[in-house]
Amino acid sequence: MNDAARRMVQPSSAPAWFAGAVVATAVGITLSATTARLPGTEPLTVEDAVDAAGMMALGGLGVVLVRRGIATGLGRALVVTAALAGSIWLCGGLADVLADGSRPPLVAQLLSLASAVLFVPNFVLLFAAPPLLFPTGRLPSPRWRWLVVAAVSGTVASMVSLLFAPGALDDDVPAWGKNPLGVEALDGLTSALEVVGLVLLIGSVPASLAAVVVRLVRYHDARRVQMWWFVAGFAPMVVGLFTDLGGSPVAEVISALVIFGGLLGGMAWALLGAPGHHVAQHEVPPGAWRLQL
Repeated sequence: MNDAARRMVQPSSAPAWFAGAVVATAVGITLSATTARLPGTEPLTVEDAVDAAGMMALGGLGVVLVRRGIATGLGRALVVTAALAGSIWLCGGLADVLADGSRPPLVAQLLSLASAVLFVPNFVLLFAAPPLLFPTGRLPSPRWRWLVVAAVSGTVASMVSLLFAPGALDDDVPAWGKNPLGVEALDGLTSALEVVGLVLLIGSVPASLAAVVVRLVRYHDARRVQMWWFVAGFAPMVVGLFTDLGGSPVAEVISALVIFGGLLGGMAWALLGAPGHHVAQHEVPPGAWRLQL
């Protein structure tokens, strides 16, 4: 998986991936906001715009990291996360346009399904990649590969389950109709895959936080400072994952701003600010101007 990401997101291609993600997000949000929605569909909110902007900002940080050769594995993961977010918005927007507030055609259903399926790897990358890969862009050691295997397996199982599960395409919006790819004969299998995927993801995403603890214990000096900045920035996202701030729109917007602002600011300052410069001075041979990780 890492080799595939390395080939896909290179220093020369990272800006193009980011630009595509930004355009896809803007187009998708515009289409959804200006098109008649199906009955039962919730309208877009300010929080949605903040979430979209936050995902694109993380992708922008990923481009900077890849271009500078700093924690490149993390940078690639952030770029891919932004690209997935853009794809989700674009598929959703196109589905809304084709449905146009009435009975959705097959293509619209498939696009809506694609949006739901792509959300799974997007979520896993957002919550698992930073704690696993910060601040070096690599796993703490090869022994952590089992966790990557578990996360990838859970992601694939969940995506396959969503693709072929019979029944409603969207339980919250019955107007989308039945899943066009759903197979009644596979009902038992897709249900089992859903459980397997959920168990693997529930276990692997929180387990990735153990990598942060390991690094805090093992690292010293500037590296440990980097980790504490990361902990401060990532903590609001962890709190937001396990708590419910209620249905207040203002609270939801503030929460989104704190979550993405903290994650972006913590990683950016730790890697590109003073802590990153201190690491570079101690770990890079004289004459090298950037951190090679």
